[in-house]
Amino acid sequence: MKLKKIIIRVIIILFLLICLILAFFYRASAQARKEQKEITKLAVEYANLVDTKDFYWYNGNSTYYTITGTNDKNQNILVTVPKKEGKIIIQNQANGITKDEAISKVEKTFHPIKITKVEFGYYENQPIWEVTTQNKAKQLSYYILDFKNGDVIHKVENF
Repeated sequence: MKLKKIIIRVIIILFLLICLILAFFYRASAQARKEQKEITKLAVEYANLVDTKDFYWYNGNSTYYTITGTNDKNQNILVTVPKKEGKIIIQNQANGITKDEAISKVEKTFHPIKITKVEFGYYENQPIWEVTTQNKAKQLSYYILDFKNGDVIHKVENF
């Protein structure tokens, strides 16, 4: 009987601990969800998005939020909002490489074990895809590809 009470107490403590951890992560991500909602609203109003697809949060020298989707002219576009004051930037996807093309270029050129993250943003005032990879030794590498032609314009490898 005593063992049963101990097991029940351990289960209750584990349950409470899991609930606290989940609550912590939920609160920690609340700001990100709020910003994504605000950026999506701006993109819908400013760029006439009728369908949204992906949300990117790029942190380079500056922070940029990008929403991808289809506008009212049935064009695939990327709508980028700088975190600091600045103009909303609209890119037509047809004028550059896609996320999948950026991944493919990095895989063919650098042969990573794993792609860990892909973000759209701006590097030195030009639109880019940042592809983060992992090698066999679990070291990270960052490859910044020019959105327009897919050329690697900057890389930081194996750290």
